Amino acid sequence: MEVFAYVLARDWNKFLVIQEGLLLGIIERIESAGVQIALPLQTVLADASAFNSGAGRVLIKAPAPARKPGDNGTKTEGLP
Repeated sequence: MEVFAYVLARDWNKFLVIQEGLLLGIIERIESAGVQIALPLQTVLADASAFNSGAGRVLIKAPAPARKPGDNGTKTEGLP
């Protein structure tokens, strides 16, 4: 899915408020349809011998991004 939106705002902070509302509204509608957004999974394979441990290789998985504090999925004001 690709979304284009043109926002005309002279004030950068006002633009950011509008952009945030649009993005959160899109996510809310996607999730309310029972669809989940695929998040990129990052896996780092490091050679442990570079750390002088001699244990071979270590697999490290990056944690999933956390939601913002106070993000309870409520409807964004101003969107239909």
